Amino acid sequence: MEMSENIYVNSGKKFNSNNRDNSCEDIYVNEDIAKTYRSKNTKERPVINTAQSRCSTVTAVCLGLTGVLLLAAIIVLSLKFIEERHSYNNLMIERDQLLLKCNNVTTDRDQLLAKYNNLMIEQGQLQKEKDGLQKRITDCRLFRVGDRVRVKVSVNTPKYGWGRASHKSVGVVTALDGENMTVDFPEHESWKAAVSEMELAP
Repeated sequence: MEMSENIYVNSGKKFNSNNRDNSCEDIYVNEDIAKTYRSKNTKERPVINTAQSRCSTVTAVCLGLTGVLLLAAIIVLSLKFIEERHSYNNLMIERDQLLLKCNNVTTDRDQLLAKYNNLMIEQGQLQKEKDGLQKRITDCRLFRVGDRVRVKVSVNTPKYGWGRASHKSVGVVTALDGENMTVDFPEHESWKAAVSEMELAP
């Protein structure tokens, strides 16, 4: 209300040159005040640095791309690890199968070696029996009824004893019976001897 009264009061006043000069001075004063206000507002407002903003944007983009690349690398490595793990499991299964086969082969080998050893023992026994038979055959062929024989020098004690015979005794074969023979010595008639212990006398 006071302002409106001043307006009406001022409207009743007459214009003069003094009032004009005061008006010009007021305009300049008001302009200075406006400049001062604008300068204060300009100082108070934060100035946005365009270069810093761009750097922050680039940094954010780089970090984002790095994160994406790391995620992709982790996924690839995970898939590779899963594949390698699967391959490793297959290799372990194959290794276990090979070990089982190897154990079976080892068992078979041990059985074959045992059979071989038994066969070698039997072969040795058969060879001994063969040698004995061949010796018997040879001994039987060496002596005939009527041959002059004597006890070998290497025989210390004959199988059936000396009786009245000795290394110096020479007798005649009167009978052959496998491994044994009957000899008539001058000192002892019908003397029984082992064929292997006798030899032909000169």
